[in-house]
Amino acid sequence: METGYAALTPSTRYPKGNAVMKRVEANRQLLLFGEVETMSEQQDAGDGIPTWFLLYHHSKTDQGTRLHAELSLPNDTGSRGKISSWYERIILPWIDFEGFTPFVDDVDDDQGGIDIPIERLS
Repeated sequence: METGYAALTPSTRYPKGNAVMKRVEANRQLLLFGEVETMSEQQDAGDGIPTWFLLYHHSKTDQGTRLHAELSLPNDTGSRGKISSWYERIILPWIDFEGFTPFVDDVDDDQGGIDIPIERLS
């Protein structure tokens, strides 16, 4: 709910995995030492490039739905794996979807996520 408000500090809704944690750590290194070129021959895609996140939050209004969004550069993660510290945040103007509800009602249960069935091909 803090997304899109400069006076508040948002966090990601769900904990992030190891790959995201590595990108956030790379952001911290880039910010500490500037853009350092590595001599390693084998690099992951995006090495040396800061990783930004597009955060969004939608809320119901009397007219429909309002979407708040921001482009944010993560600085650190919290103890539970959610990103809650930002080096820089670019707040985007909100968008009103009048008479239209583009999102399904969220349920505040920490289950969340999407289930994707995976089957072995014969």
